[in-house]
Amino acid sequence: METTSITYNDTNTNSEENQYCAYCGTVLWMSINICTASVALLGNVLTISAILLSKKLSSLISNHFVFSLAVSDLLVSLSIPYHMLFYIRTNLGDTETNCLLRFVLIAFACGSSICNILFIATDRYVAIVYPLHYNRFMTKKTALILITIGWLISFSMAAVPIVWNEWHEGIQCEVVNVLPYNYLNFIVCPVFVLIWIMMFLLYTRICREASGHEKRIRSTMSVQHTLTIKDSKSFQVMKRQTIY
Repeated sequence: METTSITYNDTNTNSEENQYCAYCGTVLWMSINICTASVALLGNVLTISAILLSKKLSSLISNHFVFSLAVSDLLVSLSIPYHMLFYIRTNLGDTETNCLLRFVLIAFACGSSICNILFIATDRYVAIVYPLHYNRFMTKKTALILITIGWLISFSMAAVPIVWNEWHEGIQCEVVNVLPYNYLNFIVCPVFVLIWIMMFLLYTRICREASGHEKRIRSTMSVQHTLTIKDSKSFQVMKRQTIY
């Protein structure tokens, strides 16, 4: 009877583990994650190296945001292998520190990446909508302040589960089990949606302004082309009159 009950409990445990991610831990899943992490790691290392080694690239204000984004994306690529370990070693989440660190690392990396994308959109917005005032608004000091604020906000959001969580011994280390419902639905989701709405509005205005610039440039080129044709015809008429 004891053997039967143990087998029954193990079967229930395995079924509970598989219900959250049926494909996690498979060869295809591991291959995709390894390829994704490798490409992200290589690409961001090259970006960081190019900016650090080139004085011309590092002197541009906009590249400060690109550098910060590359660092945050590099952290994302480094957090993927740690995330994979929880499906390779199923007992890794039995420790509270290991389990919470899983969500803190990925939340911090993704949060800082999203903030940096927002700052890049803001930088492009100022450069396109207010081109004559860009150097006054977007200085090196301003860029560093924005980047620092973004990293601090990301760290503050990611560190919340350290003190506010529902982890207890024997629980499966999954986001729906460990992170509180109110934290996900009333803090993480609203902030995430707000940031993406802000980026949508910024890029919408950028597209409108860029479209307006393109129309004005075409209009100016059309007028210049018309004047050139008229001047050419006038020159030909004067040349003929001179010959006659």
